[in-house]
Amino acid sequence: MLKRANEDESQWNSLLEKYAETYPELAEELN
Repeated sequence: MLKRANEDESQWNSLLEKYAETYPELAEELN
């Protein structure tokens, strides 16, 4: 269960990174 959560988190983090590259202004507001 923990391992699966870690995998989901890494996928989410990579999605956030792609989003931040595309929408830097919005990403800064989210952080």
